[in-house]
Amino acid sequence: MEILIASKLGGSAPLIVAAAVSGLAGLIVTWLVAAVAGPVIYADFAVFWALFFFMVSVLFGVQQEMARGVAAAEHAAGATASPWRRILAATGVVAAVVLVVLVLLGPSTLGSSWVAWSIPILVAVPCYVVVAAIQGALAGTDRWMDLALLLTVDAVLRLALTGVALWLGGGAAALGWATTLPILLTVAIGILRGGARLRSVRTDAVRARDFHWNTARAVFAGVGAAFFVAGFPAVLAVFAGSEAPAQFATLVLVITLTRAPLLMPLSAIQSLLVVRFTRLTTGRLIRAELLLLGVVSVIGLAGAALGAVIGPQLLTMLFGPEYVVTPGLVFVLVLGATAIAALYITGPGTLARHLHTAYSLGWAFAAVVAVACLALPLPLETRAVLALLVGPLCGVVIHLATQALSHRRAAVTPQTPDDDRKENR
Repeated sequence: MEILIASKLGGSAPLIVAAAVSGLAGLIVTWLVAAVAGPVIYADFAVFWALFFFMVSVLFGVQQEMARGVAAAEHAAGATASPWRRILAATGVVAAVVLVVLVLLGPSTLGSSWVAWSIPILVAVPCYVVVAAIQGALAGTDRWMDLALLLTVDAVLRLALTGVALWLGGGAAALGWATTLPILLTVAIGILRGGARLRSVRTDAVRARDFHWNTARAVFAGVGAAFFVAGFPAVLAVFAGSEAPAQFATLVLVITLTRAPLLMPLSAIQSLLVVRFTRLTTGRLIRAELLLLGVVSVIGLAGAALGAVIGPQLLTMLFGPEYVVTPGLVFVLVLGATAIAALYITGPGTLARHLHTAYSLGWAFAAVVAVACLALPLPLETRAVLALLVGPLCGVVIHLATQALSHRRAAVTPQTPDDDRKENR
């Protein structure tokens, strides 16, 4: 699937390789902690991992908007502006927000070791604002080799440091820093690698207000993306009630594994999709999205059938006899991952058309519907499946419908690119 996307959209082989390496490294980290530390410790680590990457995934909107703005600036008829001073200001705001969130939620979500878990998060998450901006700038200027390098280094470092942390005993502080330290190192590598070329990039948002407003809406959409992917185990923990730790750990592990083949590569090439979609007319864009949605659907159905056949036995063989799951659950969870993957296609398409509000609304409404599903008086597994299926599909409908309406308006009343951008903002 990734190779098809790359070829159809003028893609980048290094980025595809980096996506594969990143996905494999994440799976190995999951296997190491779950198999070596056991279900109880893995359940605690999974909540920390979910909280940390929830915050990181929210900030992925910075990368999305940076990539779009830099790519659009290449063809902008008007003035452009450097984004870096605004990015650095944003890190201070993010640090303050993260501190408040950790103080309010840390004791209830991270347990008695919440301070040891929280300090690495507080240091690393604001740094990710800079990482996301660097990655977005690299994507917007088609520097896929450099972007692939950053993605690969981050994933490989996290895997290596996790192994060291487990060798040292797998305590909260060791696992926490093993997970977050690669982000700090990626900042340094990105700056050294980018140099003067990074400082020279410009975005199409000249006014600070426009830049911050566009970025804020992309970040807001990131809340929805983070809800379904990185943060879903933490959200699920809120609704788990009296669910046994081993059963909860098994459900979280299966959700993580069933989504990895689709979502890890797609999340890694989001900026590629934004940049390529930005350069397509609306009609060609919708056709490209529908083609990719068809490919993802076919792969998802095949993966669901295969997962139902071999998934339960493979889970027990790789992680131990404590992890038991039914074929039916594996099947529907792969379908849920496919629904989220569809949002990972329509989201960049909507953002590429400068429909920032619709982009955010699609993700937000999907998350609201998912929360409503989790609140139903049903078994936890059923609620989780409904949340992962129904919520994302609602978001996909909003994205595609908005793009179609925008295309129809443009056909009826032709506008200049500048006029269209002002209207959509």
